[in-house]
Amino acid sequence: MSDFRSFGRRRGRKLRPHQSSLFADFLPQITLKQAGDGLEDPRLDFACPDWPLNLEIGFGGGEYLFQRACLLPQHNFIGAEPYENGVAKLLTLMADRYPQENLKNCNIRLFIDDVRDLLVKIPNNCLARIDIPFPDPWPKARHHRRRLLNAELLKEFCRTLSDDGALCIATDHQGYLEAILVLMQQFPEFQWQAQSAENWRKPWYGIHTRYAEKALQAGRQGYYLNFRFKRSVPLAS
Repeated sequence: MSDFRSFGRRRGRKLRPHQSSLFADFLPQITLKQAGDGLEDPRLDFACPDWPLNLEIGFGGGEYLFQRACLLPQHNFIGAEPYENGVAKLLTLMADRYPQENLKNCNIRLFIDDVRDLLVKIPNNCLARIDIPFPDPWPKARHHRRRLLNAELLKEFCRTLSDDGALCIATDHQGYLEAILVLMQQFPEFQWQAQSAENWRKPWYGIHTRYAEKALQAGRQGYYLNFRFKRSVPLAS
């Protein structure tokens, strides 16, 4: 994949003492474990269709990821986000819901690094849904190569998504929207589900992230793209 990092800084303001304690004590218990070339976690059975596995790339402050995990307790979720201050916000939400004695019921696992390093370890055909809410549009032309979405990443999505899985991408940047739609035309396996403008104007599950709220306040329209994945050629076992 591209050597260019698709995200900006990893740290913002200094973490508060409570947030630092969550990083030290809570985060290790929900961090996705890497084992050799793969992944392992007692909660995640990659071969079990009874526990659909969802991946969110760039969860920001974690509002959308957390609310979906609460709405769908029978699903498992992996959140990938390299920005520590955003991770701290999600950990605060999670610690209130999952005290230590109930942590075994937590259906969220985190990967605090570049998602491309995670994707290569995810088995074939095991993701029910991939969400990418408002990736950095890198609006300047000289930075376009740093955009997260590219053909190499889409190939990994084709490998890891289960047949009839979903790919959901949100953006409020018109130029990035157009680039995404052009890119998706290279992958006929992904079928855009929009039947009318209302289908791509409404946030998924009715959940607004803080970024989406800021976009609305600034007068920018959010675009919520929902693609259904139909594998054309079975993967080799």
